[in-house]
Amino acid sequence: MPVKRGYAPVAFDEAAWGEDLRDTTDAGRAAATQKRAELERDGQPVDELLACEENARDGTSLPECVTGSRLAAPPVSPRSDPSPGASPFVPAR
Repeated sequence: MPVKRGYAPVAFDEAAWGEDLRDTTDAGRAAATQKRAELERDGQPVDELLACEENARDGTSLPECVTGSRLAAPPVSPRSDPSPGASPFVPAR
């Protein structure tokens, strides 16, 4: 489904999604799943996207990565990055 003007489409990596949710609570899984559905349906407002650091704190390379500046989803597992808006996006081409 196309997203409205000013919004970027959002897609999730299934392997990363599964890993992120593996150790979460039922409540965390429900909140994350709801937020994912909203993002897949509506997209992410482009004016809320910020450039990520090219290299993450853990050494992960994140070229061309952006993050949502106002993502309200809390970390969903003990291994999740606790900083707000830390969910990285890679723009679809």
